[in-house]
Amino acid sequence: MSRRSATLGAADPSRAATWPRRSRALTPHARLLICVTVLVVLPGCAPARLRLPEGPGTPVADYDRLFATASIECRQVRTVEFVLTLTGRSADVRLRQQIRGALARPESVRLEGVAPFGAPVFYLVSRPGQTALFLSRDRRVVSSASAGEILEALVGIELGPEDLRAVLTGCVVPEPQPLGARGYADTWMAVDLRDGSTVYLREVDGRLRLVAGRRGALLVEYGDFLAGIPRRIRVMTLPPRGGERPETDLMANLSQLSINIDLHPDVFSISVPAGVSEMTLEELRARNPVRQMQ
Repeated sequence: MSRRSATLGAADPSRAATWPRRSRALTPHARLLICVTVLVVLPGCAPARLRLPEGPGTPVADYDRLFATASIECRQVRTVEFVLTLTGRSADVRLRQQIRGALARPESVRLEGVAPFGAPVFYLVSRPGQTALFLSRDRRVVSSASAGEILEALVGIELGPEDLRAVLTGCVVPEPQPLGARGYADTWMAVDLRDGSTVYLREVDGRLRLVAGRRGALLVEYGDFLAGIPRRIRVMTLPPRGGERPETDLMANLSQLSINIDLHPDVFSISVPAGVSEMTLEELRARNPVRQMQ
């Protein structure tokens, strides 16, 4: 199987956007449609969270076998390439970005912020011994922080490469090890993991699936399974003192997935051009390239 590599793109001036010379008045029906669309996409109108089961439940004796069946596909992922459409908010900041990415064991990630035209807005590349975020248009680089710290500055959720791979492919945590389980009505099952996390299984389309998980303050929900891997992931950080509104609420839709392909080592390396200046995490938060354009 051929190995894949990633290269830095070049801007294409011929694809510059143009504005219409004049506009036409909207009909009442069109105005209503626009209003409804805006209400749907506003962060405050996010889909309702899953109602996860609570209480002691009923102990499940064969939880090891059931968990292994529900999580087999995500536990077998070594490498993954994808395109991710990210929408939502972090605190009161709206985020929107399409990202082309790759993840691989051990601890390797490459994320490129796709632009409407030209080169990607940013490149985040990390592997053991090297991490860098390069903002191509600002000619700035963050090289003194971990991949998890950079992701927290960008989207409000701190996940290293291994944790990000586990969250995006449906396992919630790397190398999940079940410790015990409780059954509930409507085919729900809660499985406690050795690291303190809890994942929730439920029958979907005739098969038990891992549909949600809690790890610390992080709540993850999965949907739209294809070949055992979720294509829709919702990630939230819950307030430390309770409350209904998550501090961060992101929806990620995955497409163009390639699982367990050979990835060239160059995918997870980057040569930062000469003459760029260093950026701090505080500056990155203020100049966040993932922030939705107003």
